[in-house]
Amino acid sequence: LILPLSACGGSKTTEEVVSLPEVSGRAIDGYLVGSTVSLSSDPDTFVETISTSGQQGQFSGLFGSGSIIVTGGVDIATGKSFTGELRAPAPEVVTDEAGNQTVAELVVTPLTTLVEAVVSAAADSGAAPVSVEEASAQVAKGLGLTATADILKTDFVAEGSAGMAKAAAQVASVIAVVTASAGEEVSAAVLTNIATKVAKAGEVGGKAKVLTDSTELTSVFTEVIETQAELFED
Repeated sequence: LILPLSACGGSKTTEEVVSLPEVSGRAIDGYLVGSTVSLSSDPDTFVETISTSGQQGQFSGLFGSGSIIVTGGVDIATGKSFTGELRAPAPEVVTDEAGNQTVAELVVTPLTTLVEAVVSAAADSGAAPVSVEEASAQVAKGLGLTATADILKTDFVAEGSAGMAKAAAQVASVIAVVTASAGEEVSAAVLTNIATKVAKAGEVGGKAKVLTDSTELTSVFTEVIETQAELFED
């Protein structure tokens, strides 16, 4: 998408052409079809994931920047409606020598949702920024995967990655249960808390227990209730 911009100063007018890169990828819990996909920078503009055989969950035609957000649709692995929200961090924009900009095709999964939460939490808190690469490595390690596991680009369904699929299912379960019982805002707060714990464990080379230990998971809900009580007000 190419947008012309005009700037006026005195009697002179200059025009600059800004080319926005196309964002594309695949939404995966199982493959999600009929889901709405948008960018955080422009949430009112959206596309839907497709249902074409062999391409289920794919999307394209978004232009701009910001985190990728996926909601709704149907998980073809279960045949059930998808509840909650998946995210992926803003794709890296690559500019070639001619000035053309492109972004790599990404997956949007429960695992990338954790990565996006780590990056966004650092930015929102005013703490030292965490790069997407750092967050991805921390989350991967904290989930018991290798630090080099490319969770931002790996289609774990197509590639049969059992480790990624298991971790994604654990995160997806939390998203579904919390969204159904308390709504999307509470679910987002819980996922951010979980993401932080997973990343911290990964940063020191350990595996987080928060997704498998009921006591730790209960403590997450308690922390969210104590620190973000406004989310539970009517």
